[in-house]
Parts: sequence; C-alpha cells; structure tokens
Amino acid sequence: MHTIEEYVTKSPKKKQNKMEAVREVYDLYKTWRELEGDSLKKGKEAEDFRCGEQWSADQKRYLEGLERACVTINWIGKSVDELIGYQMQQRTDIKYLPVEGGDNRVADLLDITSKQVLDQCYYQREKSKVFEDATVCGRGLFNFYIRFDKDIRGEIICERYPWDQVVLGPHEKEDLSDCEGLIKHRMYSKAKLEELWPEKAGQIQKDFHFYE
Repeated sequence: MHTIEEYVTKSPKKKQNKMEAVREVYDLYKTWRELEGDSLKKGKEAEDFRCGEQWSADQKRYLEGLERACVTINWIGKSVDELIGYQMQQRTDIKYLPVEGGDNRVADLLDITSKQVLDQCYYQREKSKVFEDATVCGRGLFNFYIRFDKDIRGEIICERYPWDQVVLGPHEKEDLSDCEGLIKHRMYSKAKLEELWPEKAGQIQKDFHFYE
C-alpha cells in the first residue's frame, strides 16, 4: 500500500531577455572572481616561479638603482619538467574492471570503445597539458563538448582549458561535486573579436578605446 502524495505544480520560470541573462552572469562572475582572487594570484605566482620569473617590477627597479643584478637560481623548472616527462612516459588507457563474472565482456567492450573515442579526441595529449597545469598552479581543467560543424553525427572535442579563465562558485569538496556552478571566459584579441562578431565591429572598436 502506498500513500498518495500531493503533487505541487511549479509555476513556469519567467523568461529572461538576453541583456538580463548577461547581467546576471556578469554579477555572478564578479562575485566568484573575488572569492577566487587569492587562488588565482597564487597560481600566477607559481607559474612565474616555474619560468624563473621571481622578481617583481618594483624589485627589479630597486636593484637596478643599486647597480645589482637580479639573479635567479631556478630549481623548480627542472623538477617540474622531469615530473611532466615521467607522466607522459607512464600514460595508460582507462581500464574498466568487472564487478561480477558476467561483466567481463561488457568491461572489454567498454575498454575498446573508450580507447577509440579518447584516441580520436587526443585525450592523452590534452591530459598531459592538464596535468602540467595542476602540477604548477594547483588547478587543471578539461573542456569536453560535441561539435557538429564537420560531422552531422557529432564530433567529441577534448581540450585543455586555461586554468585561469574559469571561476568556480562556492564549494567545499575538492572534486567540485558540491560546486554551485562555474563560469568560463576567454581572452581574445581585438582582431579575433571583430572576426567572430563582424556585425559588432563598431561597438568592439568603441569598447576597445574605452578599455585602453
């Protein structure tokens, strides 16, 4: 016997116009960017250390005024390169393990299928790039999506996404399973923007001058 629960209908969500949606996302972006400010700053410092850039512009000017050289002994870069090289040499395919005896065939089929799919989208190459970001900056991000412009059936795309061009919403778990959301953004040159949105060329030019 089952109890009959009352069904509560949900009123349809009010449709937003384009500018309202953009404004809402931008407000979220500013809030989350502020929350992640320290992490992004430390990631950039770690990236500079890896490249041997450990002196700020003010420090360089100060030492130059004293006629002293800005000497950098970079032990970090070599160690990181060795670790990344080891990861590239030890890469392995994803392996599915059967739970029960009858699952062996299913696991074998999944192994073959996943290998073909991941090989086609160059997963291992992008994985090494993501591993490098995670090693140096503490954050590595994949971007998976399906593209239909070349194949009507769809083409799976796997790419390493710049670690500093994503802001994450509030979360506590390291795997982001409780993350409230994320916002991806991209840095484009003025010429690229005009190529992507030629109908907005005038506004892009105006905004570019304002930004300068």
